[in-house]
Amino acid sequence: KWFRAQAILLGVTFCELLAGFLLMGQRYALLLAAVTALVDALPVFGTGTVLLPWAAACLLAGQAPRAVALAALYAVISAVRSLLEPKVMAAQAGTIPYELTCAVSKRVPRVYLQNGQVTERELLLRF
Repeated sequence: KWFRAQAILLGVTFCELLAGFLLMGQRYALLLAAVTALVDALPVFGTGTVLLPWAAACLLAGQAPRAVALAALYAVISAVRSLLEPKVMAAQAGTIPYELTCAVSKRVPRVYLQNGQVTERELLLRF
């Protein structure tokens, strides 16, 4: 389930990168989007590992509009991922996004409500 959630997020990131590169008129947009998305899939690395140094190099080379476009693309991808990741991961884990966002542990009992009334309590931590 975790792998499926990661694949969904990777696909969304790839589509965002491809759209951004095509809007910028970047040559080899498909290849660059695929490589950047694969770097994003690696632990610790992310799209910023590719996009931010590239934006800095463009800025130093006097290509300010391209640098701004790359930085904006990174900002959009980060914002979308921050909003989408808890929802996708929670859907695959069978829980709610808030639980993943806050990293609620098994020590906290789950309380299920229906029409404002407690219908079930479940303590996940067993001794």
